[in-house]
Amino acid sequence: MPAADPIIEALTQATARLSEPEVRAAYEQLLRMIEAHVVEQPFLEDGIQPLTDTQLVLLRHGLRRLPHEARASDLWVEIRQAAESLSEAVSRNTTITVGQQVVQTIGTVQGGSVVMTGITNNYPAMPELPPLPEMLPEAPAQYVRRTHDIFLSYSRKDARTMRRLHADLADAGFTIWTDENLTPGTPSWMTTIESAIQAAGCMVVILTPDAKKSPWVERELTRASAYEISIFPLLARGDERSAVPLLLSSHQWSDIRKERDYRMNVRKLIRAVRGRLAQLNDMRD
Repeated sequence: MPAADPIIEALTQATARLSEPEVRAAYEQLLRMIEAHVVEQPFLEDGIQPLTDTQLVLLRHGLRRLPHEARASDLWVEIRQAAESLSEAVSRNTTITVGQQVVQTIGTVQGGSVVMTGITNNYPAMPELPPLPEMLPEAPAQYVRRTHDIFLSYSRKDARTMRRLHADLADAGFTIWTDENLTPGTPSWMTTIESAIQAAGCMVVILTPDAKKSPWVERELTRASAYEISIFPLLARGDERSAVPLLLSSHQWSDIRKERDYRMNVRKLIRAVRGRLAQLNDMRD
């Protein structure tokens, strides 16, 4: 089992029991250590909240990607010890479940001056946690057949900006994939999206408050990160707080909110994409 998995498992098991002070304290301690050394944007910035499935997937990916020298250091040992402490806090006083009920029974014994009176209680079983999403199979970009240069990610509310950017990138000679003609949320859409991301040379994402709120944009970014696809973010509306998602907090983004900035930074984007595609071609040779 990869070393990151017990840490993610401990966080997952604790999710339903954060109301217990001991579990909450251990959960917070583990997240503090991870924040300090693995992620750049703190999970506890707005108070302790259960991590989402997407955050857990990304965190597992980040832990697995730690350099070997970091895994051998005292830091890695401390993180694993904190995960073990959280697991112990969760398992402590855990009641055995039988079917759909928790059964606790103590009999009554009387003799001499000793009297023991027990109580039988039936409680609803703790709801089962949703399964942790598995990491997507790692597929290095150099071994995947590339069918297009750019996967363009955007919110449907930003279609006008997307079409202008699409035209400018196409004029530069790139092949571009968008989901404009697909129906979001359908099984065929999700399968097509994943295949299109995996077969892209890079992803360009248009950042706006609507895109940040979009679960579909978030999923596209998660897939691109899992497949190690280079992501080029463009800030089209809003600001860093309202439009830049957690996943891209460590990425440099380009500002295209004003016309002058749009023209300048799209030219820079074109050069950056060409450089990335050249790297991929060199890796295949």
